[in-house]
Amino acid sequence: MNYFIIFSLFFLYFNLQTKACNVGWFGDSCQYKCHCRDNAQCDATGACNGSEECERGWFGYKCQYRDLAIDGVVSNISTPQTVNILTDGNDTSCLTDRNVVAVQWTTSVYFTWLRIVVRHPSVLTKVNVSFIYNLNQSIPSFCNQPRFFVVNNLTADFRCDLSQTTWKVILEGQGVWSLCSVYINGGRNVALKQNASQTSNYSTLMSPENAVDGNSVDIFLDKPPFSCTHTYVGDKSPRWTLTFGEVYTVYRLILVNRGDNQGRLAGFLLQTFDVMNRIVMNYTDPRKSISDKYYVNTNSPTLPLKRITIQATSSELILTLCEVEAYGDCPSGKWSLACNLSCDQLCPSKCLVHSGQCETNCVGYTNPPNCTFECPKGRWGVNCSSTCSNCFHGDCNTVTGECILGCLGYDNPPYCTNGCSTGLYGKNCTQECFNTCRNESCDSSTGHCQECVVGFHGDFCLDVCQSGYYGKNCSEVCSSHCVNGTCQATTGHCIVHENKLDSSSQETALIVGIVLALVAVVVVLVFVTIRWRGKVETTLRQILQKLQCGRDTVELSNLDEFDCNENRNTQLETKFENAYHNYENEPEQSTAILVKDFSSYVLSHDSDFFVQEFKRITNPRESPTEAASSLENRKKNLYTNISPYDYNRVMLTVNSSKNEADYINASYISGFDGEDKFIASQGPSKMMINDFIRMLWEEKIEKVVMLTSLVENGKVKCERYLPDEGKIRFGNIKVALIATHKFCDYTISLLELSKKGDESHSFTHFHFTAWPDNSVPLSPWSIVEFKHKVNLTPTTKPVLVHCSAGVGRTGTYIAFHNAMKQAQKTDHIDIFQIVVKLRKERMFMVQNSTQYEFLFKTIQMALLSSKTTLTGHAFVEKYKGLGDKSSSAVHLELEKTFKGLETVSATRKGDKTENNEYAEYQYEDIVCKTIEGKNRFPSILPNPVHQVVLTKEHKDLDDYINAVLIPGYKGKAHHILTQLPMPSTVVDFWRLVIQHRASLIVAFEFTSMLSDKTFGSYLHTDHLFKNLPYEVQSSYRTQTDLWEETGIMVHIKKTAFKSEHHRIVHLKSHFTDLDSNKMFNFMKHVRSHNTFNKTVVFTCRNGAQYSGLACVLYLLVDRFDSDMFVSVPTVVGSVKSIRPEVLSDLSQYVFVHKVLQRYIELSSQYNNVGDDALKQNQARLEASEHKEDQVYANIVM
Repeated sequence: MNYFIIFSLFFLYFNLQTKACNVGWFGDSCQYKCHCRDNAQCDATGACNGSEECERGWFGYKCQYRDLAIDGVVSNISTPQTVNILTDGNDTSCLTDRNVVAVQWTTSVYFTWLRIVVRHPSVLTKVNVSFIYNLNQSIPSFCNQPRFFVVNNLTADFRCDLSQTTWKVILEGQGVWSLCSVYINGGRNVALKQNASQTSNYSTLMSPENAVDGNSVDIFLDKPPFSCTHTYVGDKSPRWTLTFGEVYTVYRLILVNRGDNQGRLAGFLLQTFDVMNRIVMNYTDPRKSISDKYYVNTNSPTLPLKRITIQATSSELILTLCEVEAYGDCPSGKWSLACNLSCDQLCPSKCLVHSGQCETNCVGYTNPPNCTFECPKGRWGVNCSSTCSNCFHGDCNTVTGECILGCLGYDNPPYCTNGCSTGLYGKNCTQECFNTCRNESCDSSTGHCQECVVGFHGDFCLDVCQSGYYGKNCSEVCSSHCVNGTCQATTGHCIVHENKLDSSSQETALIVGIVLALVAVVVVLVFVTIRWRGKVETTLRQILQKLQCGRDTVELSNLDEFDCNENRNTQLETKFENAYHNYENEPEQSTAILVKDFSSYVLSHDSDFFVQEFKRITNPRESPTEAASSLENRKKNLYTNISPYDYNRVMLTVNSSKNEADYINASYISGFDGEDKFIASQGPSKMMINDFIRMLWEEKIEKVVMLTSLVENGKVKCERYLPDEGKIRFGNIKVALIATHKFCDYTISLLELSKKGDESHSFTHFHFTAWPDNSVPLSPWSIVEFKHKVNLTPTTKPVLVHCSAGVGRTGTYIAFHNAMKQAQKTDHIDIFQIVVKLRKERMFMVQNSTQYEFLFKTIQMALLSSKTTLTGHAFVEKYKGLGDKSSSAVHLELEKTFKGLETVSATRKGDKTENNEYAEYQYEDIVCKTIEGKNRFPSILPNPVHQVVLTKEHKDLDDYINAVLIPGYKGKAHHILTQLPMPSTVVDFWRLVIQHRASLIVAFEFTSMLSDKTFGSYLHTDHLFKNLPYEVQSSYRTQTDLWEETGIMVHIKKTAFKSEHHRIVHLKSHFTDLDSNKMFNFMKHVRSHNTFNKTVVFTCRNGAQYSGLACVLYLLVDRFDSDMFVSVPTVVGSVKSIRPEVLSDLSQYVFVHKVLQRYIELSSQYNNVGDDALKQNQARLEASEHKEDQVYANIVM
């Protein structure tokens, strides 16, 4: 036995010796080349003997990764000067000052990760990496999903999945201040020792393998050692082919030409092929030039390749290659040097090439890259981010999410995606809902009844009403006329009425009542028992009487606060506003107002006046509502005291076979002078949403105006009837979303209705989202602009308007429309009579005095902005000579409009409406901030309604800053107006910028404020936030005669190991004079920063004068770029309603027109619009003017 062991060991040793690689190579097949420092040798595993350092130009696992940094120019942008110590291969020579480092190449390169080495461990991950993809890019781009991997306490790898090649890499942050080395991954040479072939051989010694032998010497020898390939002279199509044993991703190819006869390779054709042998890239040397080396970037660096071919196309038709290097790595899902191992199933797609560990995500585990902590019960998927939905006891497979013990509330284990059919619940839907559930409908998981049949209560509706109670949920009290308070649990009818009993018979009645109650209990128990056994043929529903009732009455003043799920029995009380009060004996008063006097009329009356006038508006009592009150229709009313009158209610087509009746809570409403038609409807509820869609179909509705949110203050106000995407079916009608455009205060959607066998038709849905519950919008300007949009879409059908109940907000909107039509047709407006007429067609239209007063303000703004919305072409033509003598009429028009804007933006005396009044305690608090040094000018203070409120990072901080939110146009972004920081508000300023994720700061008067004692320097803040999770650092700085631009990097620390990086551009204006050319160029540069749907902070000395001017121009340009229409008064008025000090004199108002005129005139959008497009836009405006409200000339889309 001992001899056998000795022989075996000797045999093993012999085999190891015979398979030993040549010096400088390692690996199972000796296919990997050593790259150790100072020509040190590596062992059989690739480790460098006696040293862990790599040869300069190589780094990473086994020193196999090519360092692209040494091929570029590494410079310090801040200085600027080259910093070669970062690429000298010495990780102990480091930078010592604040730097912004850039690595730039003469040609673009592709890479997936880089490595940094720092001197101080504390700043290892405090590095931000950005990229410049091409020479035309001025603003760096950032990685979408950056990942930091700590190699050791001084070394970290930064990984980023780039989609294209890069020309420059920029490193910023504290980590760069002590940077020692930077290595940029250029991939590893995956061509080495791979299978190579060629169409012919000049000699057996000039074989195709010579091009992948690792010898890149370009000296062509005709005697050994041969290091280059050579095809036969007579080969008419010489081609060299490299075939990978495994598939690889290849970023870059380097072709090493022979030292002489180099023209033979010029103009070569290079092709790459995927695993399906499909051509991925066709590359021909475009210059057909002679070169020692050719560098080729592949066009699909992430696509796995199987084969590469190179073909000679020169006249000599001889192909000679001294070396072909293919730099890349393993494709997604593979790892190891040979890329022959699959990533563990725990990794969804990527794992680390050297270890196989999950790169960023584990499936079924919580702690990448180790993936050792399995998901807790109830969780599964990538990093355990998914919940075990619909699984019995919440148990599911942590990898697949399949339910282990079956479904809960679903019937198709293990996937559990099909919900229980009506009447079933529980595990795999095997249990039946109790008969005592109304319609035998119950929660599919718990079995709890959604509603009980009349006379029962409890989760499972098994409890009979106690003696003395009856009805729905046993909430009704038996009549006092019932003997002993006992009545039938279902109907409430007295078992024995006291009027039919004498004293001697009352005892009998009591006995009868008790017996009947006991019998009812027994009957229920018997039926429940039989139901459980599955032997019943008649159900309890056939015995118990069902009552159908609608929603309960609510008080009008609280209409929007009503919870549709609450049970209320109160009737409408006369103490509320404008209830049925008798004014018949009061003398009539004229309420008509001349259009020319309308604005002064509104300004001269306070809120109390409108409250008293509103109380005089009554509701007619003579119009019947029998259809709405019928037993079968009451359940379709959200509120029992809000019903359509019979004479003008919308009547749907009756279809008895589908149980479709003609009733819906909607009314036809007349426009002013009978021209326009509306349908005022309650918002769709679960009980009538199908009817609502039927109404859209049958009435061929082309425009829907929605004035409520689906949920307000936590209560459902309207069921969703628009799909977020795709289609939704309601009955036999499908609603399909075609397109959606989101604005700050509203959303416009185009939808299509379709029905099998019928021609589909489309409608436009206008959803105003800024009307608060039980209130009015913050600014009338928003509803004015919204109505502009609605008016521009033509229709010959009624416009359907709805909110929740279909009377308050709905009535206000329709009254606004009718009032403006009256202003067009006559010389006066009579809002009082308009509302009176509306209430004759639908009860309680315009709900309260707040909405009534808001009507006056809105009309005031609408009249002021009439005839001011213009196409770009019309705007340029009208204002191109502004300032010349010939434009005196235009100047007078602007002066008149500006005076009107100044007037309406001033707060009226005695105005107590909730949105415009400074609440006393808030105002006093803001004034106190002036004393604390937080307001530079006591006269310019933020309105609490629009004030920015800061989040307190800790208790010692304040939530106040003198700043206001200005709504943007498209998307949901807001912009901010604020004063330049004071010494005591510098921290607050940066809290404002960071908390609102501002992407751009536009600053005016910065230089002139440097000597002002009230100015707080805020751009040098590297050590400002020691007690806050913020670090603010300046990076690059560029300037022109008009502005100075500074790049700012904000590090937001989330945890001890994780932080976010937020990049901000600070743009400082060098001018303050009203020069339209300067402002035009400045605003053009502002717009170049692509701030769509991002917050921009505008700041100046007082937070209004120059910052407000720039903000107004920004918003106007936003609107023109989006719509090619613009209305200056609408934008100026909306901003001044928030910050009245903006555009405080006529010269600034005129200046805005000059800059905007120049912007539109030089805009590519304006200049690229053809005659047909101009005519189309103008036609739309004219149609809106004549068919809707002529008082709005040139209305914006």
